Amino acid sequence: MYRILSITCLVLILFVSANHAIAEVVSIEATIKSVDSQNNKITVERKGKTTKFDVSKSTDISKLKAGQKVTLSYHLDLETVLKVESPESKSDLKSPELIVLQELDADGFEGNPVLTKEGLTIFWNIKGPSDSLKWVWTASRKDHNSLFENKRKLIPAADFTVSSDGLEIIMLQNNGSLASATRDDLESNFSRPKTITEVSKKYGFIAAPCLSTDGLTLYYGRIVKGKGIQFHYSTRSTKNGKWSPPRPLLLPPNGYKMRFMTLSSDDKYLFCNAMDAEEGKPNLLIYSRGTPQDRFEYLGVVDSEELKVNASKGGAFARYLPDSNELFYAGTIDDSGDRKLLLIKNFSPETMVERVGE
Repeated sequence: MYRILSITCLVLILFVSANHAIAEVVSIEATIKSVDSQNNKITVERKGKTTKFDVSKSTDISKLKAGQKVTLSYHLDLETVLKVESPESKSDLKSPELIVLQELDADGFEGNPVLTKEGLTIFWNIKGPSDSLKWVWTASRKDHNSLFENKRKLIPAADFTVSSDGLEIIMLQNNGSLASATRDDLESNFSRPKTITEVSKKYGFIAAPCLSTDGLTLYYGRIVKGKGIQFHYSTRSTKNGKWSPPRPLLLPPNGYKMRFMTLSSDDKYLFCNAMDAEEGKPNLLIYSRGTPQDRFEYLGVVDSEELKVNASKGGAFARYLPDSNELFYAGTIDDSGDRKLLLIKNFSPETMVERVGE
């Protein structure tokens, strides 16, 4: 009897232990909201609720991005995500496609494409043969597979940036100073520009502005005596606040002289031009970071065996939309030197970049 009882107890213990072990790890279907690679944390949305999880240090989360569908293996006792799986795989990725935005073509040079966060409204520069100044134009599309329509002329400006909602424009005026203009909605005209006095000429020549998605950080190129063009930034506490004096943007060196800095619509990728790239070589460089609070790390040079990526020095301003995997930029497609607005569909910073040391 004692032996039977002992065996029965042992079986029960093993059964409970086995079920406990099984219950320790659960599977969770969710959508990535944000990724903090530095602290190994992810924020996901599931059934209308947002939750932040700790992730095991052995799990690489650096390639996860907002909007991605994932399956999490979550350990209940450890309260840690052990594994992150995505149905998306490299074999599912479509081949990149280079498109000339013919519907935005003009008799002159086009450049500096800027898009609202959802990617349905575009702004760009045109300087036609009869224009004494560069002008900002705009157009819109119904969805990411539609042509841009309803082109119209907005405001005279050289380099410029537009807020993610399309309601504020910060530009390099033709007198050489930065200025800001606003409007109430996407159908209205911008107000008369006001010079941004706190980022004035006393800091030297400042150009190629680029706004962060929240509109509170302004990046730009600044000519520093003895060093050439250096990337700097200013911040403000509110969209109506004053800008801080210029601060240097600390980037790891890559061996190139750089200009024309832009940010992706999620603020996680930084693009710029390599001024001294060899002729015929791609000259778009990319930095990346886990979250907008992290420092940028050098990712590599945009390259592709399928595409000839030729962004001219005078008209790159690459704008990347991660949600639709679209990269807009200004470049040339032949030897005529005619600069056009170009779009790479199915663009991936992870697969179309020649990485450091490769």
